[in-house]
Amino acid sequence: MFLHQSDPQPFGAPHIAPLAASTPASSAASNQVPATAFKIHAKSQKKFWVRVLVRPQATLAVLDVFLRDIWMEPCCNHLSTFMVGNTIFCDEEGVATGMGDADMGSARLMDCLRIGLKFKYVYDMGSSTIVELKVEDEVVYPGDLCYHTQWEDDPYMQSLSSTDPGAMIRVQPLPLKVAGRNRNPKYMCANCERPATLVCPACTDTYWQDFGDSMSFCCDAHIEDHRSTCEEKGGMLRPVANSPRMGECGYRC
Repeated sequence: MFLHQSDPQPFGAPHIAPLAASTPASSAASNQVPATAFKIHAKSQKKFWVRVLVRPQATLAVLDVFLRDIWMEPCCNHLSTFMVGNTIFCDEEGVATGMGDADMGSARLMDCLRIGLKFKYVYDMGSSTIVELKVEDEVVYPGDLCYHTQWEDDPYMQSLSSTDPGAMIRVQPLPLKVAGRNRNPKYMCANCERPATLVCPACTDTYWQDFGDSMSFCCDAHIEDHRSTCEEKGGMLRPVANSPRMGECGYRC
C-alpha cells in the first residue's frame, strides 16, 4: 500500500476527532485491529517520507524508537523530543532536567493526538534533524502490526532493558507497520557517472540536502581522488543512505 509512490494519497478523508472515540467496536471480534495512520517526512527534505500504521494504545516513545531505527541511528544516541502543540515530550531524564514538559513513554497516541494534527520531532539538540508528522486517519488493518528494530538481538541493549524503559521498547517488536516509504534517492559521484556511495559534509558550502555542490559525493573507486581535494582529506566521509540524517554527526560510522 503506497509503496514507492512519490506523492501518495491519504489513508482516508481527514477529519478532526479524538482518537479514543473512533476505535471500531467490531475489530475485537475479528482479525482486524484499529490503527492510527501517520504521514512522516523530513522538514528540510520532503523527499524522505514514510507512512506508518500504529496501534492507538502505543506511546510517543514507540514513534521515537521507530524514527531512530529507520532514519536517525546508528549515530550517537542523541536526545530527542516531540513538540505537540505547546507541549514538549521527551524521556524521563529530560523531564527531570527541565528539557521537556511530559514523558513520551507515558503519552499514549490516543490520548495526546487527534486526527488532522501536525506535530514535530527533533533528534539531536546540536546538529538537529527535524521531522514533521501528521495524523491522517484512523483505520482498521486486517492483520498484525509488528515492526522489528535493529536492536532486538543487540546484547548490550538487551542488558539495559530490565532497567531502562527506552531500551525495553527497542528490544521488543513495535506495534507498528510501515505502509510505504520513498525510494532510495540517487546521488552521482562528482568524478564519474557511477552512483555515489559516500557523502562529505566538509566539501560543500551549503547543507548537502540542498544539492548546492555535487563535490560532496563520491563512489568507492574515487575515494582517493576526493581526499586529494578535500580540506578534511576525506576524514568526514559518511555512507550515502536513505535518511535525512545522512552526513550528520556520526550517522552510520
